[in-house]
Amino acid sequence: MCKEYVYIFVRQDMSKEQQLVQSAHATLVLGHKLKNRKDVSELYYAVIGVANLLELAQGMKHLQKRNHEFVTFYEPDQGNTLTAIATYPIKDEDRGDLRKYPKLKFL
Repeated sequence: MCKEYVYIFVRQDMSKEQQLVQSAHATLVLGHKLKNRKDVSELYYAVIGVANLLELAQGMKHLQKRNHEFVTFYEPDQGNTLTAIATYPIKDEDRGDLRKYPKLKFL
């Protein structure tokens, strides 16, 4: 069986707690979209920290350029601002330079 990965990008210009919550929101949106289509327990997850909204937008452009689909989460309590995204599952051999993104480290 081929491994598949979900990449979750979250802004780090929020508290650590909010980074966790926003990551969970984006993952939940993805899970809702995948229900009845994919056994999510078989997926691998990578959480990527980006500095701010600009870097999140750059990550989205990178994903679009490589034809990787993703979902977005806009936080209502922050003026419906984009806070996190999660990719649809990506096959191991299709991850390419996504492997180079640094994993989330709390600042």
